[in-house]
Parts: sequence; structure tokens; C-alpha cells
Amino acid sequence: TELIEGFLRPILLVGLFKPPEELSAALVMDMLYYYAIGHQYDFDVKWARSPISEAIIRPMVQDIQNNAQFAGLQASIEGNTYVTEIIVDDSRKASSVKIQRQGKDSRELIQA
Repeated sequence: TELIEGFLRPILLVGLFKPPEELSAALVMDMLYYYAIGHQYDFDVKWARSPISEAIIRPMVQDIQNNAQFAGLQASIEGNTYVTEIIVDDSRKASSVKIQRQGKDSRELIQA
């Protein structure tokens, strides 16, 4: 928590004008990526050579969609949408998902 409160929170508040709990992991990783590029000689870290969305997120989305299609399932990846709850049935399989779209107060229930 010291790292978040002392380093990450101030950077995100200045750079993205929001606290970390209101941002996606991908957005935070992108912010850190660009921060590190500007100070790359000060970091002993190996960073992706392209933006996080291209290096990690896009291939992950394509992999999810391809694997779902191969298994005869359907996968929906939506931007600006947050999963707030995963509801499981008695067999411990996901039966539905509650989501909240950015900028909306209401939540939607989607059957799995």
C-alpha cells in the first residue's frame, strides 16, 4: 500500500486525473509505460516495445475470442465496461455476470 499511496496514486491523479481504483489495469500499465519511456535510463526494467494495448490487451482479446469460437462458445469483449459480480451456480460454474458501463449508475445482468 505504501507503493500505491506514495507513488502510484499521485502519478495517476496528475497524469490521468483519477485515483487508481477508478482506472483499468491496462490504462495504469499504459501510463507507467509512457512514464518509464521518458525516464528509461532511470529504470532497471525491461518494458514492452509497443503500447500495452498492442503488446498485451489486443492479443489477449483475440486469443479469448478464437478459443471461444473453437469451443463453440461466444465471447464478448466490451470497452468501458466493468464486471462487478460473477454469479456461480451450484456446480460452481458461472451462470451470469453483472456489469456496469462507464458513466452509467445502473448495472446489467448478462446470462452466461
